[in-house]
Amino acid sequence: MIAEELRKQLDGLGEIYWEGRENYLIRYVTYLRRGNQLFNEFKNYIMFAFASYWTVKTSDIWLAWALSDSLLVVGFLILIPIGLGIFLLLGRYDLYKMNKTTDYVQTISGSIFKYKPMELSIEQVDILKEILKELKK
Repeated sequence: MIAEELRKQLDGLGEIYWEGRENYLIRYVTYLRRGNQLFNEFKNYIMFAFASYWTVKTSDIWLAWALSDSLLVVGFLILIPIGLGIFLLLGRYDLYKMNKTTDYVQTISGSIFKYKPMELSIEQVDILKEILKELKK
């Protein structure tokens, strides 16, 4: 009953949001945006390392201490793995905690494709509980 209605609704949405020239273009714009996001994330990591190096190299404190450039490079070669470790921990936290919270919020209030299947799953669990009760009698 609900599954049939959901199938009809999804088929109708497929015609609205998937088929046609305009939707074809929008899909490829979406793919392009996602690729651009990934490129920018990687680019930002590289720019952060170079900007940090350049800032320390041109600062007056570095020049006042009369330390060599090779010592600066060695220092950054030591600090970069530490920074990557911090980024890995933050990424893991993002994946295991933040994404789940974000997905929940989007499911409840931001997506027409996630909320109906969630309702359907809840109804299926309730029906299975009733079937289990009947089988135990």
